[in-house]
Amino acid sequence: MNNSIWHNTWFDLALLTTITILVICLIILFYVFRSLKRTVRDKALVEIKMRDSELRYRTFFESAPYAGMVWTEGFFITDWNLQAERVFGWTRAEVLGRCGFDFLVSESHQAAIKKIMCRLQRTSMAPHLISLNQTRDGRRLSIEWFNVWLEATPLHGVEIISLGLDISERLLTETALANTLANVEKAESEQRHLLSVASHEFRTPAAMIKASLDSLAILKDSIAPEVALRLDNIRQASGRLISLANHLISEDRVQEMILRPQMQTIDLCKLVGEVVIRYPAANNLQLKLPGHPVLLSTDPSLLAVAIHNLIDNALRLYETLSLPVTISVMDTGDTVEIQVADLGPGVPESEQEAIFQRFHSAKGGTSDGLGLSIVYSVARAHGGIAFVYDNQPHGAVFVIQLPGSYQGQISF
Repeated sequence: MNNSIWHNTWFDLALLTTITILVICLIILFYVFRSLKRTVRDKALVEIKMRDSELRYRTFFESAPYAGMVWTEGFFITDWNLQAERVFGWTRAEVLGRCGFDFLVSESHQAAIKKIMCRLQRTSMAPHLISLNQTRDGRRLSIEWFNVWLEATPLHGVEIISLGLDISERLLTETALANTLANVEKAESEQRHLLSVASHEFRTPAAMIKASLDSLAILKDSIAPEVALRLDNIRQASGRLISLANHLISEDRVQEMILRPQMQTIDLCKLVGEVVIRYPAANNLQLKLPGHPVLLSTDPSLLAVAIHNLIDNALRLYETLSLPVTISVMDTGDTVEIQVADLGPGVPESEQEAIFQRFHSAKGGTSDGLGLSIVYSVARAHGGIAFVYDNQPHGAVFVIQLPGSYQGQISF
């Protein structure tokens, strides 16, 4: 009896243990199956993403407007797109596995390409170069390449993707434009030289005519009115010829890009006095100079033209009003100023900067708008500035301000 009870207890215990083990195994199998299912699903998603990525890459690579190729160490081609076939004439099947040096790169550019390849294998930076490549039919093309180093993978070693654009026509156009520009600049330089020579030739006789007519002013009472009027018209015409000649000559100098002011040390007071004395006394010019010489390193010829232009500008404002024009020299040590003050209508504040631009004229009429632009260029060429401010109670003061100790040499 006791043996039977013991036997039944042992059997129940064994059965319970077996059932427990089976349940644990089922649970383990359930989780293993679920993990495997998740792994398979994740693998399928990864494969789908990889196929999508490969499809996007292939679509971009094949439809790109650039000639595209992928190559490995040694410049062996592993991929070649449709645009590359169109540009170079080689099909994808013909170039895969071949070395690009055998059919793509001219001998003169192989060294440069090899240098780029080495650089790509040492760094992830994408270099850019323009090389001379050859096509299947022997034509030479200038190709602008953009290269990117791709990280090595277990499936592929180091690879470089290169996208190239045929810029042969662009380079030819740029070369033609550069040659055309050079020819235009040469022709412009020759024209400026011709104008300068012609201006020098007719300025001297025009000045002689004007000087002779100015000397006849003392005889105006004994000259018939109609003759005096004609003589005055001739004098004004000769004055305009002299002014035009000065403009052409100075414009030629300030526009010559290789020009440097021909510097020498002068007494500025003496130079200003020499300019003022060239005008007839009837112009009512008043000169204000310091009581000592003002030594300045300058180009006296250019500076004299600038002073002439300032005085002519003031006189044209009110040539029939007989109002005085004051020419002053101010020496502060650090700077030197040449001031031309008039009592005319003044310059509106909105015009005070623009008035020094080429061909700008606030007066209208026959003014060529060059005089004050020449003044500005001469001032800048000497390391200074030109500006204008109001002359109280009315009128304007035009100023050329130069460094007092300027000794340099400037190209402009």
